[in-house]
Amino acid sequence: MFKLYLNKSLNKSSAIALPTTMFEMERRYGSYGKRRRRVLENSTAYPDFPLPEMKKVIPEVVLTGQSVNQLSFLACRLDGLTEEELIIFNAAIAMKQPETLTDLINLSCNLDKFSYIAGRLDSIRKESCTDLSKRHIITESGCVYEDAELEVVYDGEQLPYPGYAKNCIFSIWLHTDMYPDRFSLSLPASQEKLDHALRKLRIHSFEEGQDMIIRSAIPGLEERLPCENSIEKLNRLAFILQKRALDQDREVQNLFLAAIEAEAPFELDQVIEIAENLKEYHFSEKQNSFDHIGDDRKYPEQNGGVSTTYGFVRRNDQAIQPLSKKRNTFRLFSPLTGQLYLKTSFGDIENESVHLGAEELYIYEEEITRAIKEVMQIMKCEHGLADFLDNLLLKQKVYAMIPSVEKWNDRLWGVLAVKINGELSEGERNALTREWEGQCSDGFGEGFEQNEIKVDDGVLCVSFWQSDRQFFIKPESEIKNLLKEQEFLSMNTIG
Repeated sequence: MFKLYLNKSLNKSSAIALPTTMFEMERRYGSYGKRRRRVLENSTAYPDFPLPEMKKVIPEVVLTGQSVNQLSFLACRLDGLTEEELIIFNAAIAMKQPETLTDLINLSCNLDKFSYIAGRLDSIRKESCTDLSKRHIITESGCVYEDAELEVVYDGEQLPYPGYAKNCIFSIWLHTDMYPDRFSLSLPASQEKLDHALRKLRIHSFEEGQDMIIRSAIPGLEERLPCENSIEKLNRLAFILQKRALDQDREVQNLFLAAIEAEAPFELDQVIEIAENLKEYHFSEKQNSFDHIGDDRKYPEQNGGVSTTYGFVRRNDQAIQPLSKKRNTFRLFSPLTGQLYLKTSFGDIENESVHLGAEELYIYEEEITRAIKEVMQIMKCEHGLADFLDNLLLKQKVYAMIPSVEKWNDRLWGVLAVKINGELSEGERNALTREWEGQCSDGFGEGFEQNEIKVDDGVLCVSFWQSDRQFFIKPESEIKNLLKEQEFLSMNTIG
């Protein structure tokens, strides 16, 4: 990352950390010095680019919403480049002399059009087969030369993905507590690129990452991937798919996606096996679009094929195993809180609320249960919140997700009953828990909290989610065993 300065002397007090937005700059820095707010726009600023050639071609910029977004893109883009890529980029700037941020960004996305050879020039001439009659730049550590025409990746309109790589299969955003923003990584990637990402994120393994967002160049693939966040396995899969040019052939894409649906893999290793043996799969006959609703999620076999959204799929060398028809249920527990607006002696409702914990909510179970049923009826969800699952593999295994409340241990708990076909992997259970947390904070829970529940004392608003660290979601068995252990320890301490 690099900084932007509001004065030419690069005074630390005028430094602005990138990435940022024009709105954020105005909010935080608009009153810098004698300036008043809203005067940063159209003023001149001085980027402290990390590459010397960048400073030469663009020593200053006029601040606009677009230019700040472009500078923020470059900050993220440069952070994802390896040491060798930075050498190439610096030399490419010296060759091409870009005049605008748009040109600079486009050049940064064309580094594959340049090659780098390490070593002294005389050694390169003797040992390399490279045609040095091509345009080239001699650096301190080697030679950078241009070997292809530039393409227009960015024309000043829609900024590309910061980790852009031509023909990439996956675009990944990674986050850790040690990294100030989201790190961008395109797959497939070399081991050098993966090691660079680990260093930037300040972690030893990608498993230490707290958050990961996946986007795919193959439409429909990301929501059909197993709930397993393994960068290494995704990278292996990306190399296979790129080699097969799967992002270019829609018919083969559909077969691959259909095979994933049919096999319903638990792990990425199984998806890799499907990709390696894709020639063994074929559509047995054309069918109308398949709907993953209700009992149809069992994937009934027909003429040796397994039903998917793309038609019936067969595998030549072995049978595709249908999903288990055994229906299992487990429940997730989480704490509840509420706000009670008391009724006055005149029958009006107080403006100020009284906070209620799980112990106080205990007496309102019947009213809250009735309110939940009313909300679910309005939402018209045949399978409860399972209808809103994004991951298709998870969705076909989860038959229903029904929210409720339940008394236990003198408290009222938020409960999600989950009915599944067969069993879920650990990754799928974790993903389902995250989905439920999202529903508690932004989906069902947000709407339910705004629902005023009439009780004898006044009006009650119940929250399934809290922003503090005391909030948690745990399986029923785990939470009940944990509380029993705490009670046992407490009794022994008192004794």
